[in-house]
Amino acid sequence: MQSPASVGAAAVTLETLPAFAAGAIAAAASVIHQGIPLETLPLAGLDLSVHGADAAYAVASRVRLAVRRTGGHATSDAAVLLVSAGQYGFPAPPVLTGTGSHMRAFEAALRDTQLRAEYGFDHRLWNIYDTKKRIGVQWTTAPGALPPWESGAPLRAFLHWFHADAGRRLVHAGTLGLAGRGALLVGKGGSGKSGTVVAGLCHGLESVGDDYVLVDASGGRLRAFPVFETLKQDAAGLRRLGISDAIGMGAGPNWQDKYEFTCRELGKAGLATDLDVRAILVPRLAGEAHATRIEPVSRARAMLALAPSGLFQMPGERDSGVAVFADIVRALPCYSLDLGCDPAEVSGCIAQFLDALP
Repeated sequence: MQSPASVGAAAVTLETLPAFAAGAIAAAASVIHQGIPLETLPLAGLDLSVHGADAAYAVASRVRLAVRRTGGHATSDAAVLLVSAGQYGFPAPPVLTGTGSHMRAFEAALRDTQLRAEYGFDHRLWNIYDTKKRIGVQWTTAPGALPPWESGAPLRAFLHWFHADAGRRLVHAGTLGLAGRGALLVGKGGSGKSGTVVAGLCHGLESVGDDYVLVDASGGRLRAFPVFETLKQDAAGLRRLGISDAIGMGAGPNWQDKYEFTCRELGKAGLATDLDVRAILVPRLAGEAHATRIEPVSRARAMLALAPSGLFQMPGERDSGVAVFADIVRALPCYSLDLGCDPAEVSGCIAQFLDALP
């Protein structure tokens, strides 16, 4: 078994990054090919096997990821190894050093290779992926030594890389739909996306996700698929929606001071299997006396609401990301969504809007 220790030292620079990443993948492949997966996850467009010793993380991934509940076959398969210092011959993950470790320079260092990677400075976390072998490794200092946002969206970087290979894209957006036709809700944190999605679900609308969704523009139309089951809302929002008792609040809020739950905790069947996306909605919290209003908005404003968070939260490939987001905005009608304060009224207005879409 090849060990990343053979690649080099306790530090990685941009110059040594390609060799280091290739060594880490080779070592991960050795472990993956010799062992039984902790979890095999049938997801939209992908069958993913999770290997390693961190059973708790693997189980959490099954709970949070939108596992296919119906038939159908994945278009591809891939594997990820979860490994920490001292497991399978892996040493402590090296630190990334050097003055050129900015995201753009990091991305450029791997541009001409089949490798992708991201590094979390605060947690000394490496996510590395080989686009040809379709193998990834998440390398941490210790089991559970992960960023706080990982619990709501496990394996996000790998899912982004897996799907980007097939021409699909993970988008930071909420979704609501009616009878299979839907809209993307886009905007920065605090704009009302999550509350609007949860309100819609409570009042009969469909969704394929609150925070991240998978979009596929093949076939001449934009379709959205679920990636994570996670829904989020703060305590005030839960009370406003009347669902505090339904989901329970004993687990406590996450790092954003929001509570994480799923459709099933709301008494719903679950997320929709897909939505035919017909429009973009840019939500805005409008004032307590204001009724919900949906009006056309410029494509430039829609692009500014969609692109920045998506580019920041997905590792690498920013140029291709800008191109994908621009194509989405050009292809769909764009509207502002000024939100009223009554969840039922908001949901009813969106339902009427969706029903009238061509």
